[in-house]
Amino acid sequence: RLPDADIIAFDIENKVTRLKPRPQKVGRLKSLRLSSCQLAFRRRAVLEKGIRFDVLMGAGSGNGCGEENKFLLDCLRAGLRIYYVPIQIAALDTKASTWFAGFDALFFYQRGAATRYMLGLWTAAAYGIYYIIAKRNLYRSTISSREALRALVMGMRDNRIYRQKCKGKHD
Repeated sequence: RLPDADIIAFDIENKVTRLKPRPQKVGRLKSLRLSSCQLAFRRRAVLEKGIRFDVLMGAGSGNGCGEENKFLLDCLRAGLRIYYVPIQIAALDTKASTWFAGFDALFFYQRGAATRYMLGLWTAAAYGIYYIIAKRNLYRSTISSREALRALVMGMRDNRIYRQKCKGKHD
């Protein structure tokens, strides 16, 4: 039904989504709501554009999450078309995460660093404020909004992932 789709994000059992339950085109903001377990893509389209997952992000990188969002943003910048289709294709095993230890200062620091790396300073700052407000009910039992915002801003300020990328170019 979507012959022009390069990437399709599907629905996953045990994965809550805030996307409306109808097929829709995915842009920059909606791509930030997707997870790697939801994605299927045309390998050829991605390879032809030279897009890869960023090794500086995701589990094992020490920088938290966001690799799938950076991947999707890179795909959009390259002109690939992304759609969301609310058809359930799998179930998510909700066992312990390899990188998520809860909504603590480290989580928000890493979130700040990742969003700055993906979106640039000003867009990341706006998105960060939105995230602090919108996700308050998820984290308020473990960290205050003020502490979360402080950690998020420190992550953006330190720009850790970008500095790691630059260091890798000179090695």
